[in-house]
Amino acid sequence: PFTYLRSPPTFARRVPSVPELLRDLLFCASVDQEFDLAMGYLLPATAGKVVVDISCGSGLFARRFAASGRFAGVVAADFSESMLTQVRCVLAG
Repeated sequence: PFTYLRSPPTFARRVPSVPELLRDLLFCASVDQEFDLAMGYLLPATAGKVVVDISCGSGLFARRFAASGRFAGVVAADFSESMLTQVRCVLAG
């Protein structure tokens, strides 16, 4: 089930805006830095909830989100069937 918020959630610390997050992602030197930045952005609002990775590509972040154990579930979605096939192959081991 989805929860619809009527007002933005309040956070103990300031969460960057989407433009700030995108700007910061441009200057990440590694995938690990990108993942840490994304987790810092997502966790205050989504810890223990389901996260949807839209346009997941190869599923790198979706797999990392799932492996973190911080979310109730992770849904990977992509327009490209070949990308989703790649995700399935990686998950199958």
